[in-house]
Amino acid sequence: MKLGYCTNVHPGETVAAVRETLDSVTVDVKAAFSPDAPLGVGLWLAHDVARELASAVEARTDFRRFLDERGLAAFTLNAFPYGGFHVDRVKERVFRPSWAEASRAAYTDDCATVLAALLDEGEVGSISTVPLGMAAAGFGAGDREAATAALRATADRLLALADASGRRIVLALEPEPRAALQTVGEAARYLDREVFDGDGDPRRDVVGVCVDACHEAVLFQSPAETVAACADAGVRVAKVQVSSALELRRPADHPDAVERLRGFDEGRYFHQAAVRRTDGSIEVVPDLPEFLAGAAADPAVEVARVHFHVPVFAAPDGPLGTTRDALEELLAAVRAAEATDRFEVETYTFGVVPEAERAALGASSLAGALARELEWTRGVLTR
Repeated sequence: MKLGYCTNVHPGETVAAVRETLDSVTVDVKAAFSPDAPLGVGLWLAHDVARELASAVEARTDFRRFLDERGLAAFTLNAFPYGGFHVDRVKERVFRPSWAEASRAAYTDDCATVLAALLDEGEVGSISTVPLGMAAAGFGAGDREAATAALRATADRLLALADASGRRIVLALEPEPRAALQTVGEAARYLDREVFDGDGDPRRDVVGVCVDACHEAVLFQSPAETVAACADAGVRVAKVQVSSALELRRPADHPDAVERLRGFDEGRYFHQAAVRRTDGSIEVVPDLPEFLAGAAADPAVEVARVHFHVPVFAAPDGPLGTTRDALEELLAAVRAAEATDRFEVETYTFGVVPEAERAALGASSLAGALARELEWTRGVLTR
């Protein structure tokens, strides 16, 4: 089993900045969580960083040596954010470029070149990526066809890379609310029907899905059905992103909790919401401000979930809680089905959690919270 945390929680748009953060934070996480064995890391390398490392063998060799000397083992990359992931406003920009744009495939190729140099021979790695594009931003049928062609071509290059390097890398679509592919089930069916040429297509070995637990929980997806959808479609689960969302029960009855939730409207990231009403219907709300302005006061809303990654161990008391129970259920389903053995904790929003809420979430310091998240996850996975 591979377990690590995703470094997209750290800013870093240059190789030097990435190294500085690994030296100043990640080594402290390793000391606390894994002092006697390598610490798994899921690297986020912005496009300029990936391009620099991919451009020279010496640069990749030096970066691999840097990781090895610190006991850090990169087994996956997060190539969803192209760059600028810690600027003042990210929101819809995180979906650009889409898979209909050539720069997305070029960035992915660079990431694959880098990851192949960081893996041992015979090892399997993964790269999570945009689920085609953002549906709400005009990603249409023509874009979908272009994206499908780009994915098929990228898969062919990944197969060639595996033959040449002895390292197989799986490109993993990561569904998200309001994307062109919102759920893991949608992504699995899309790959099976539109990207792969039948059951024997070798592309199935290098393209799959990334199951983000927060995203699935926000959309009220059944963990068992999520895992089964991948098995039914013959699609690989390349990794699970261990993450938890905010959850607010009966918001109309808890105005104080709604006001606390308002503090999470920080303006940088998308915080899509979904509500389940008493009649069982589910509605996806574009972003947290829209939810606060409307559905938060609807007495028919039984529960609301918000795409805001919070520490996975957190289980605060009161109406404003988290989807930790859904996360535990998903991890149990994945382990029972042996769907994957790669797990990446991804609480990238630590820096924008309201100061007043950090104590309630048990996340006073970044390195301490990351180590505690990894410890909690290991405990759940090994029960």
